[in-house]
Amino acid sequence: MLAALHLEEYRRLHQQMELVALPRNRILYNVGDPIRSAYFVTRGLITITSTTETGAQFEVGLVGKEGMIGIPIILNAEKSFYRVFVQVAGVAMKIKAGAFRKEFQRGGQLRDLMLRYVNTTLIQITQTAICNRFHTTEERFCRWLLVCRDRLGSNHIAVTQEFISSMLGVPRTSVTTTASALQRGGIISYSRGKIDILDSEGLQYHSCECYQVVKKVFQNVVAA
Repeated sequence: MLAALHLEEYRRLHQQMELVALPRNRILYNVGDPIRSAYFVTRGLITITSTTETGAQFEVGLVGKEGMIGIPIILNAEKSFYRVFVQVAGVAMKIKAGAFRKEFQRGGQLRDLMLRYVNTTLIQITQTAICNRFHTTEERFCRWLLVCRDRLGSNHIAVTQEFISSMLGVPRTSVTTTASALQRGGIISYSRGKIDILDSEGLQYHSCECYQVVKKVFQNVVAA
């Protein structure tokens, strides 16, 4: 996203940023936390979850090198409605909320880019809701793996079955059954705590249309 900016805007923004490490499981915001900084991810994977009163979590978004964390800043929201944490360790360019809001209010390409990104994020969340309601566990599992791969830029995903079941909101046994079937079909290789995608086309075949819908929208963010 930063690379899509005009050089002058990029330099001005970059001068106010710092490169920070994102260790696995680091919580960037909890529900109700004040949003003090935005993060432009350059490597790693960030999970956005909605949390119930009982503490159950459900994934509503994934952010990798294509995006950023901190949309509420430009919407003049002071607190986080979601729990946001690092799923796969990486790095990001961090900027303080006030500085980022000021740059956004200047207008220019950054403002246009961020507005397109907000729209894309809303589409992703809506499509996730549709997917959870109408598609099978296998389709959702495959879509989730494909999104992780795209955000990471890697076919290797360090993740446990328990984590996947929590993010998809399905029993762990369903994840085990689905992963085993895909492994027998030569589509993935699964061992404790990691998944390797062996056949991307096969994974897309078993996924639902939600993957392509969201992918095309994200591609248009920086293409416009």
